[in-house]
Amino acid sequence: MKDEEKRVSDYIPSQQVYNAPKKDITQIMNSDLKVWDFTTLQGQFGDFVVVLCSDVRETEKFVFVTGSKVIIKKLNTLKESNHLPVIAKIVKVKRYYDIV
Repeated sequence: MKDEEKRVSDYIPSQQVYNAPKKDITQIMNSDLKVWDFTTLQGQFGDFVVVLCSDVRETEKFVFVTGSKVIIKKLNTLKESNHLPVIAKIVKVKRYYDIV
């Protein structure tokens, strides 16, 4: 490839926001987490968040992704109030995920 040639990623950044491994939300349900930060992104079906967190007993950070409107609303409230990082737990209430 010639030096002046560019890749798609030079013009359109990837969706990877944090340099951390990804976990499925079901892997971290009902566990105490420390939420460090999050980023809201636009998806095909609306907004979703990439949440940077760690287990409260560990220092290694990871991310999980969710489109839960309940979680997004609560995280936005916490960030706007400068309450991050915060200890939290992901729970499933009937058919939706919540953060408490």
